[in-house]
Amino acid sequence: MSSTVTSERLLQVSIWRGGDDGRLVQYEIETRENQTVLDVVTEIQRRLEPSLAYRFACRVGVCGSCAMTVNGRPRWTCRTHVKNVVEDHALTIEPLRNLPKIKDLVCDLAPFIDTFKRAGAPFSGSNTRHEKPAAVKPDSPLRVAADAALQCINCAVCYSACDVVSWNPDYIGPAGLNRAWTLVNDVRHNRREHLYVAQRLTAIVLAPLVLIHLVLILYAIEGGLSAGEILGRTRGHLGWAAFYSLFVITAALHAPIGLRNVIVEWTRLPRRWIDALAVTLGCVLLVLGLRAVVAIY
Repeated sequence: MSSTVTSERLLQVSIWRGGDDGRLVQYEIETRENQTVLDVVTEIQRRLEPSLAYRFACRVGVCGSCAMTVNGRPRWTCRTHVKNVVEDHALTIEPLRNLPKIKDLVCDLAPFIDTFKRAGAPFSGSNTRHEKPAAVKPDSPLRVAADAALQCINCAVCYSACDVVSWNPDYIGPAGLNRAWTLVNDVRHNRREHLYVAQRLTAIVLAPLVLIHLVLILYAIEGGLSAGEILGRTRGHLGWAAFYSLFVITAALHAPIGLRNVIVEWTRLPRRWIDALAVTLGCVLLVLGLRAVVAIY
């Protein structure tokens, strides 16, 4: 930080002290040339308030750890010059919004990091270690689409600035969506496309099966047939056994995939638990359904 004093004017700095029930405390320091907001916080901590808690690391806009709210807007304090944000020779510095306060300017980033988990952030390569790395052309459309999103340094500034997160803490937030976008456009990432394809294909098969089943039931009821008579007419008929076997198998595949997607989107359960639940449901539906088909054949 430059020590050249350009003016005798004092900078009035209000800094948040304490946790969620804290308050703003005022300090006065000299205005200096090329002074950043992080310089201001550091000077106050070193000269006036040794117990002041805050985060910083690189000081050059690479790590994002020094993000704070400056005059109502979340910013990287190491890249924010005082002269660009000062208002009436005053600064108000607070921790990031939408995150629990730990102490002073330090926030608990756990809710923010959790949004990456909910977005399916872990990279899952489609190739094994025994295969050659996937070749990605720099000018390919998917790579170009992902390029801008790759610049995210997880500073939580966007999360703090997001009004939707303020209204609904369960909203995944811009950073989580950004991470999901990079994975969608990463050709190396295993996006579980087989589940997507399986759900769509089973839906295509199920639609006419359900329609045929409903039409036949309505036709039988209008004809005055009871449930026992309907079962009696289908018993021993290979065609009906094949029809309902296909119905059961398709439903046993389709329903668990849909349930898995809902649970992944609306809960924070570990993926392995969700996958196990989906497989269990599919097996139960398959066994019970085929058992019913065998019973009426």
